[in-house]
Amino acid sequence: MPDRYRIIITEPVMMQIDGRSLPKSIPDELFRGLKERLAVDPATYIKRARSPWLQLLNLYSCSFDDPNSASIRHLFNFNVRYGDDEESIYLMQGGYQLFNSRPS
Repeated sequence: MPDRYRIIITEPVMMQIDGRSLPKSIPDELFRGLKERLAVDPATYIKRARSPWLQLLNLYSCSFDDPNSASIRHLFNFNVRYGDDEESIYLMQGGYQLFNSRPS
């Protein structure tokens, strides 16, 4: 096991992140978390899940408070896979949700 895995963000995932109107700090925190958490200790942060079509997935999830509103939270979920070199982790697909917990 390497000291630090190389994180590879596939083009579709990068386009999805770049294509959102996110506050600048959100992608910055996301990329920092990939380097400081996922790359260092993937076994802690990658969870196994089963898709609705029964495929086993490796999921990395993270969320961040919106810097402009304490009631807004940004949630990211990524389907990841380990590289054949056993030193890389690929972010293959991504999902994003925005939660607004502001009382009605």
